[in-house]
Amino acid sequence: MQTRSIFHYLSLFLALTFFSADCGRFEDDTVESYGKVQLNFKGVFGADPLVMLADTYDYEEGMKVRFQLFQFYLSNINLLAKDGTKISLSPVTLVNFEQIQSGDAAAKGLEFSFEGVPALEYTGIEMGVGVAPLLNEFQPADFKVGHPLAIASNYWSGLSSYIFTKIEGNADLNGDGNFTEKLTFHIGEKEGVPMYEDIHFDTNFRIETDQTITLPFQVDLKQVISPSANSFLDFRTVSQDHTNQESIYSFIIGNLKKNAISLKL
Repeated sequence: MQTRSIFHYLSLFLALTFFSADCGRFEDDTVESYGKVQLNFKGVFGADPLVMLADTYDYEEGMKVRFQLFQFYLSNINLLAKDGTKISLSPVTLVNFEQIQSGDAAAKGLEFSFEGVPALEYTGIEMGVGVAPLLNEFQPADFKVGHPLAIASNYWSGLSSYIFTKIEGNADLNGDGNFTEKLTFHIGEKEGVPMYEDIHFDTNFRIETDQTITLPFQVDLKQVISPSANSFLDFRTVSQDHTNQESIYSFIIGNLKKNAISLKL
């Protein structure tokens, strides 16, 4: 059994205290005015809006696919001020497209609002894909109901890890209209195999006093599972993975971090 120092547990306690606090406002005596930031995430599958349950998407080599769940965690979402400081928007957020079940909902996207953000010049935004290492030391029981990390179904006790991303759906393997192949890909973090990674978006914008700015993100699920005709998950040979096959979970999480999320400002 691994022995942990009291400093380790103290750091977890302090982190839990911070992450349980209300991070919606950012009061700072040196800042005279504040605005509001909205992060909007719209899901797509290639050129098409991502709609759960109802819509069917063409896939590689004559296959077709439908989705019922696509979600992922983002941690340490920070705005990058022009003066070099970082403004924390959220320690952790769950982006979950499960309830996007119509074209109207897909066009609206998922919106996360943050008030009391310093009215400053900014040069970008950064975020971590997955659950940050310190947060991943916790379990759902450590958080109050409603917190993104309080969802028991998003945690694996066997891996001592949150599930960073879930993709579920059904595939028609031969184009006959029968979506009989169940798809289930749940990717967490295995010991000794770190999967969390920060990503950065460089863009200049200003938050004005008492005004709202929206940062629009696009999340392309096709880039996660099929970034090209020569590189895709072949559902005829693999239809599920629970962080068991390295070639599969590395492919999914790697594409999510590097290819799928883009800022459309």
